[in-house]
Amino acid sequence: MFVLNVPSSLVPKAAARNEEANMSEVWTLGRWTVMPGKEDDFVRGWRDLARWTRSEFPTATGTLLRDRDQPNVFVSFGRWPDLDAVGQWRGSEGFQQRIATIRQLVESFEPHTLDPAAQEPE
Repeated sequence: MFVLNVPSSLVPKAAARNEEANMSEVWTLGRWTVMPGKEDDFVRGWRDLARWTRSEFPTATGTLLRDRDQPNVFVSFGRWPDLDAVGQWRGSEGFQQRIATIRQLVESFEPHTLDPAAQEPE
């Protein structure tokens, strides 16, 4: 069984700022490898997490993508207003409960927290 452990470095205590880019928003990204045959259950679990996240953190966004060549590989990403919000989300009981359900369906998970490096001008 795969155990999802979010490293403590991904549950920040204070927001780090990207001064050069002058942006405070951050992005979360996850690469999920789901046990074959559990893909539909995973999508349902992820949607449950996304709905709960939106209700508790209304400014957060989330998207789940599925690899066309490897249908058991998914990538999720979301935009957050700041690093503190990400830490509150990952540290919350609601997140932990929903991740426990998802954890049973995955072979591996790679979490990332990203800062904007550049943005195309509008």
